[in-house]
Amino acid sequence: MQLFFTTDNRSGIEPVLPKKLSSEVGSLNRIDGKYYISHSWREKRRLMAKGYVVQPSDCPPIRNLTKYGYQIFSAGLSIIEKHNERRERLTTNDCATCGFYTHSGDKCQISDSQFLSSWLANSEYVKVITGLVFLCPVGYGLYQGAIPYIENTHYEVLSAIEYSNSMGTYNIAGNKYFMVEANVVIKPLKNKIIIERNTPLAIIYPVLRPSEIMLDFIDMNIR
Repeated sequence: MQLFFTTDNRSGIEPVLPKKLSSEVGSLNRIDGKYYISHSWREKRRLMAKGYVVQPSDCPPIRNLTKYGYQIFSAGLSIIEKHNERRERLTTNDCATCGFYTHSGDKCQISDSQFLSSWLANSEYVKVITGLVFLCPVGYGLYQGAIPYIENTHYEVLSAIEYSNSMGTYNIAGNKYFMVEANVVIKPLKNKIIIERNTPLAIIYPVLRPSEIMLDFIDMNIR
């Protein structure tokens, strides 16, 4: 199964290209000036004696999660400031306010705010534009969610699955694809957050539609 991506030339920004997730994401510990990845409990016990901190990614099933998907990144600087009450829409050359947030930083021509971050239906959520567009095979959905093992105390990344949208379908090498703009929806957890260019924002990977998967009970004597 093949995914494709392109850049949105309407945005006026230079996107950061997506990268494959690594099995080492979140599983590195620095001890005595070196990085270690522990693979066995015997090795873990040896490293723990030297200060190793056990990570969730030391669990093989959790580590397997890093074999799926691609990271997408911030295309530039986003500064998001939160207010205690909703505010009317006001846009200047330096910032844009609507709802609970004021947005500033790098400009983006396809954003409602004209900045890389923008409001989302006057809610407590924010949309961050990456400038990337993905093409996913019809019959699949494109999952987007938080990156495993990255602790983020500044904002929460919402998970979602795109099935299709109004951008239509495209025929590539005899297969139909639908187009998805890779905009990441976040909920800020602090009154002011700053997202720099190259900041990892989310992961994406294709998933089967629910109609393709059946779950039934089977009575078994598990020993």
